[in-house]
Amino acid sequence: MSMNVIVVAVIALIIMVVLAVVFGSRFKLFGAATVSCATKGGQCQEKCGEDDLIHRGTNCEKDFPNKPLCCVPFGSATVKK
Repeated sequence: MSMNVIVVAVIALIIMVVLAVVFGSRFKLFGAATVSCATKGGQCQEKCGEDDLIHRGTNCEKDFPNKPLCCVPFGSATVKK
């Protein structure tokens, strides 16, 4: 009886590892799409305007070292209520 428990536990562990790999890779792809400044409606710039919103953690710092800020004009983002 204890051998059956060990076999079931090993099978369950393998299934959990496979699910973690599958879902982990999908979330990584989703995360890569959200770091683009363009998808946030902004542009990479050296300085943002007075009325612009600054988004951190976008591709601007890596892709455009001389334009590290992702500036989104205030009011251009749509907010769902």
